[in-house]
Amino acid sequence: NAMHRQLPGFDFEFGVYYCNVGDGGEGGRYWEDSRKYGFVAAGQDRKWSNQLRRLQAGDVIAAYLTKHGYVGIGCVLEPARMIRDVMIGCRPMTSLPIKGSLMSKHLNDPVRSDYACLVKWIRTCERSKAKWQARAGLFAPQRVTSSLDRQPKTIAFLEREFKVKFDTLFT
Repeated sequence: NAMHRQLPGFDFEFGVYYCNVGDGGEGGRYWEDSRKYGFVAAGQDRKWSNQLRRLQAGDVIAAYLTKHGYVGIGCVLEPARMIRDVMIGCRPMTSLPIKGSLMSKHLNDPVRSDYACLVKWIRTCERSKAKWQARAGLFAPQRVTSSLDRQPKTIAFLEREFKVKFDTLFT
């Protein structure tokens, strides 16, 4: 039910989404890579990549770093594609000196490949300065992406901590 997003001039509101950017480990995704090169990634199984593939150009994401907190606010520039097909600047993503291992396996397997969305970061911080407040009712599920539509505490926290107003970020 997302075809309307691709129709020029169609009246559509973009969303604000939580996006887990991982933290190394088996998935091999590192915030430092995402921040430097402007992307978020997920994959190795459709249950993960399909969540990322719901994001569309114009959506706003709040990047959450596992076990640290929120580390960035950005706008999705391009929907997710298999990493073998993603260009960052004029370079294929697979040719970049990425710290993580997300590029090393399953490049041609649409089920097990990693997928990446290009993101324009509006505000970011280092992992050591991640924004979090324990026992404040902030949203941080065990998912890759999730809508923040019904998370007013988290929205208010993110706007305050990152000094942004979400309703002004949509392109």
